[in-house]
Amino acid sequence: MSITLFETILNDTKLAMKAKQKAEVEALRLISNEIKMDAINNKSPLPPADSTSIAILTKLVKQRKDSISQFNNAGRADLAEKEEFQLSVISKYLPAQVSENKLREMVSEKLVELSIKDISGLGKLMQEFKKMPAGTIDMSLVSKIARNILSN
Repeated sequence: MSITLFETILNDTKLAMKAKQKAEVEALRLISNEIKMDAINNKSPLPPADSTSIAILTKLVKQRKDSISQFNNAGRADLAEKEEFQLSVISKYLPAQVSENKLREMVSEKLVELSIKDISGLGKLMQEFKKMPAGTIDMSLVSKIARNILSN
């Protein structure tokens, strides 16, 4: 049986602890605690499926990006820096993201394929992109690109 993403994170936590990398240990514990809490809340077994872990990691990335933006706006570079480090650690465990240019191309193709001409079809478009592998696409970027294309 292959090792799950959750087990990889736990192993990396142990390695970081041995190497006395305090900030990395903190970030990895944050990840593993979120995954454990999700399993408890949903009464699901540990280790969870990789798709579940990726969904949680994606949520954590979104939270970190929001926090970074808020901390930067508030002039708290120290807190933003901590969040950026956590974001970099979390991102290591996510599958490679589709580039913005490739995503723009994909959105344009889907709009034509689904015959979407205005914003009212945005939900239909988003449902199509949600079918793609978790963590590979930034859904907020899909929405932004689609709105930009449809408003022109």
